[in-house]
Amino acid sequence: MPDQHIFVEMDVSALEASVVAMFTEIAGYSPQPGSPERLFLHVLCNTLVLAYAKLNYTGNQNLLRFSEGENLDKLVEMFFVQKRLEAQAAQCTMKFTLSKNQARSIIVPAGTRCTDQNRSLYWETIGPVEIKAGTTEATGTAVCQTPGIVGNGWEPGQINTLVDIYDYYDSCQNITRSDGGSDLQTDEELRESARLSMDGYSTAGPYGGYVYRTKQVSTEIGDVKPYTPEPGKVAIVVTTKDGKPASEELKRRILEANNADTARPMTDLVVMEDPDEVEYDIDLTYYLSHNGPSNVTVLEEQVKEAAAAFQAWQCAEMGRDINPSKLHQLIMETGVKRVEITSPVFTVLRNGQKIGPVEDERDAGAPQLAKIRNVTLTNGGFEDD
Repeated sequence: MPDQHIFVEMDVSALEASVVAMFTEIAGYSPQPGSPERLFLHVLCNTLVLAYAKLNYTGNQNLLRFSEGENLDKLVEMFFVQKRLEAQAAQCTMKFTLSKNQARSIIVPAGTRCTDQNRSLYWETIGPVEIKAGTTEATGTAVCQTPGIVGNGWEPGQINTLVDIYDYYDSCQNITRSDGGSDLQTDEELRESARLSMDGYSTAGPYGGYVYRTKQVSTEIGDVKPYTPEPGKVAIVVTTKDGKPASEELKRRILEANNADTARPMTDLVVMEDPDEVEYDIDLTYYLSHNGPSNVTVLEEQVKEAAAAFQAWQCAEMGRDINPSKLHQLIMETGVKRVEITSPVFTVLRNGQKIGPVEDERDAGAPQLAKIRNVTLTNGGFEDD
């Protein structure tokens, strides 16, 4: 939680000096340290400071920046007419197959459950799936029975065991990678959503409106960059918190959220695009000091962690320039003596925003996203200071 705003000062020493002065003026004598009167005033001042702390806490709970937990829920609901996003279940597309085609349609009932071979998670169809007469297969959407990110990332073919058998069943399997599962919205995510919600009232298609509605789909969405590749067309480019392009399941849900009936102008053609990925390598040599940390193994692990932190930072936002200065900073914070970075070199990335005069209706192109390729971290040995 960020530093709170101070409504009432809580300096106990200053408060005690003030109270002692008041006591001296009223009683006609100054209470000495250790005297019963002075001890009583000391306890009184500490009690007042605790009350002041509660006053400060209560005041901060009425500010969007500092409010937390249930207090934040009430504040956002009152002023922004919003609620915290609950954990959402992942979805995938399941294919159901018959042992042979039939002269009549076979219905896979809504709620039919599927699982993986280890029965780790269970999935159920959200509606009936009709396998029409003369065919042997059909597809439908299934949702994980366990909400959260635990349902994300199941590759095609991994969900392949039917729990509730239907007529003439032969096989089932997911044909898309499961995605869209998200955990309960955090306080910081709820604050950001409340701030973005002001743009969400407009159905005229503003930039912030597309960002707000898209982020309302899932708390796993990391960055959103709408842009206009041509007049009348809006491309929404999305990455998840792990810096990867959105999955097909997530894209489908985003398009549903930005629909023409309630969210955007009917004249806008809205499509989903992936960012243009720009690959880069990390190739560096770091040197140790004889007077530095003695455990080389630990230091090497810290350098690896610093390189991983740079990769996460680099892909956390589309259009973020590939910046070796940030890598240099993170590596030096581990305690190495110096570092020589061969790669990456500074590279400017597009962020999808308009560049140039107002009358220029074209963008420079889709936003770009840095993507790591190879990592080489070389220990150059020890050097004198």
